[in-house]
Amino acid sequence: MAAATPLRAAPPPGRRAAGLRLAPPLRRRRRSYGDAVFATTLAVVLGVGIVAVLLLNTAMQTQADRIAAAQHRLATLNLAVQGAQTTLDRLNTPAELAVRASALHMRPANRIAVLRASAALPTRLPAPVSARAQATKPDHVG
Repeated sequence: MAAATPLRAAPPPGRRAAGLRLAPPLRRRRRSYGDAVFATTLAVVLGVGIVAVLLLNTAMQTQADRIAAAQHRLATLNLAVQGAQTTLDRLNTPAELAVRASALHMRPANRIAVLRASAALPTRLPAPVSARAQATKPDHVG
């Protein structure tokens, strides 16, 4: 352990303790151009940052306006589709279809033929029809 130093009494007021002296005042150094360069650089960086934020804000607002215009066009088109669907539904009512069918000289079917497919699967495919047979065969019967 280090040896303990004896305590000394404080010197009387107005007298300095031995070994202590006042430090000389700091000299004010001349201002160099470094401070001006630093201040200018800081101002330029802050200015560029502010301009960048303003440009970003303007771009975001422009994009928001475009989105709002697209949503308005979409709502207008949805309204037009709903109007067209309503008109189509009105034209396809049973009464309207009956009027249009009678104008085409169509009449309701009295009897509907029901076709029953056999349960057995065919064992072979039918023979292909030749081109000559297709040319002589009528496409529509009725």
